[in-house]
Amino acid sequence: MKRARFPGTNMIKRLFAILWLFLAGLILGETAFGQESHREADVHRIFVGSFGSNPDAAYLRSKLLLRLGRARTILIVEDPDTADVLLNGAAAMRLVGYYNSNLRVRYRNSANVRVYDAKMTVGLEDKKGRILWSGTLKPRFWGSQYVSDNVVNQAARHVTNVLHDIK
Repeated sequence: MKRARFPGTNMIKRLFAILWLFLAGLILGETAFGQESHREADVHRIFVGSFGSNPDAAYLRSKLLLRLGRARTILIVEDPDTADVLLNGAAAMRLVGYYNSNLRVRYRNSANVRVYDAKMTVGLEDKKGRILWSGTLKPRFWGSQYVSDNVVNQAARHVTNVLHDIK
């Protein structure tokens, strides 16, 4: 006895195969077709110098290193001689005061939240000593925990934009 075939069986198989190829292309990205995801010329080697000797400067520098390390086109190097660009600067955080949501309480207690301010002065230069970008970065708001993230994200965004433009 012959099996009954639905009229669109071949069409469904073709659409299913096209869908699988499309998904494989999305998952594997550019490497599925034998291309590298980034060419050697697109990756910039960067050396991040010291931002100061105080613990807050070291904390902001380490956060900046982590943030720059997430960029696909930036390779952080330990030796300034092997770097394409040098990032130097100074960073500081300070305690501005305390915040309490209860306006009647005029003394410090366990409900108080520390309020910080941060400042980074950053300079990006190439091997020849030409300044590619420099700036003083301040957070867009005062707060307890996000001030350092805000300043570091601003610096990383400026650095990646400048490196993207110079190719």
